[in-house]
Amino acid sequence: MIDFKGFAVALLLVAAAVPVKAEDLQFTLINSTRYVITQMQISPVSAGDWGENILGRDVLLQGETATVTIADGSTACAYDMLLTFNDGETIEERNYDFCDLKSYEATD
Repeated sequence: MIDFKGFAVALLLVAAAVPVKAEDLQFTLINSTRYVITQMQISPVSAGDWGENILGRDVLLQGETATVTIADGSTACAYDMLLTFNDGETIEERNYDFCDLKSYEATD
């Protein structure tokens, strides 16, 4: 017979021993432009340079949406963002609050 009470106590002790991790930040990226988003770079507001292309090999076609996760272990909400399109044009947003604004829509 399984001792569920003992198991529950052990589970609580293990959970208490695990360090608290910052929540990953998720938002929806909406491409309402006539162009393909080929790169998306996000960096903390205090950073002096852009991070890696978080789309990797993927692209976001016209009219598509994607869920983007920022998993940098930070509790920050505000980030700088750089979107690059297939025609070479860019959109740059500074100090964008992804906690309050759960989505970003790129427009022409």
